[in-house]
Formats: sequence, C-alpha cells, structure tokens
Amino acid sequence: MLNISKKLNPDLNHYCGDMRSIKISKKYDAIFIHDAIVHITNLNDLKKVLRTISSHLKPNGCILIVPDYFKETFRSSSIQGGYDDFMQGLRYLQWTIDSNPRDSVVECYTTYMLRDALGNIKVENDFYQIAVFSIDKWKELLSKEGFKSDIRPIAINDMEPGVHICIFAEKC
Repeated sequence: MLNISKKLNPDLNHYCGDMRSIKISKKYDAIFIHDAIVHITNLNDLKKVLRTISSHLKPNGCILIVPDYFKETFRSSSIQGGYDDFMQGLRYLQWTIDSNPRDSVVECYTTYMLRDALGNIKVENDFYQIAVFSIDKWKELLSKEGFKSDIRPIAINDMEPGVHICIFAEKC
C-alpha cells in the first residue's frame, strides 16, 4: 500500500509505522486520517493514536478524521461490485452488520470470486471488525488530548458518494 501511495502522491512524505506509537521528528500543520482509523477497535489504542497525532502537530495544528461510521450513523448494509475483462474477473459481496450494538465494533464479511485467464473460479472469504465509537466518545477523547473538536459533513469522492461525517479538531 505504501508503494502505491508513493506512486500516486510522489510529492508527499510517506512513513511506515504503527499509528499508535510512530515517532517522526517533523511537526505538521495538519494530519488527515481516513480508512486506517476504523481498525483501531478499542479505546486504549484510540487514546494512543490521538496522543501520537498530538505529538506530531505544531501548536494550533489540526486533524481531520473521517471514520467509516459512528455509533449514531451505522446501518447494516451490503455492497457488491467487481470487474470483468477479456481474460479474468473479480466479484465481491460485502455484508457489514452489528451483532452486538452494546460494543464498539461491527463485523464485515466479504466473499470474493476470482476468475483466472483459464476461466477457473476461486472463492475466498474474509472477516474483520471495524470500530464504531460514538460522536460523544470521539469528542471526549480529543478533549482529553487537548483538542477542540467539531463534527462536520464532508463529501469525499465519486468512489464513496454522498455526505459523510468527519471530525475536525484543532490543537489548543
């Protein structure tokens, strides 16, 4: 993934590390976090991420966090898609559900069907959990790390149409 990002964004700095503990000598005016944050599924790890972000921001720096879901916005869903070309193809079906609304994770089940150049079909299944913290919990944790936060609507891109909710936070 890092190599792909370097090709797509050659003018940006790229670092490989654990977002809970990475140490970079440079300080930034702004930090953006999107998809990766949903894999931080417990509060202790989320606190570590926010502390790490804070340590890498300049005074009055800001962060933009765009998690896939908040507790208040999650709805079970399924999506499907894929592609076909002359020699091969891929189809997928993803089902995202909340089997325990009292916890802070939802479950993602994905089935992939892959067709190779000889027409052979291979089926693979994947399962993972992603975080769904409440807006109030995000704001509470950010406040404890010295941030003033605001919840805002944001349009991401054509691949993820619609309006999403993001967290904009400024270091106090």
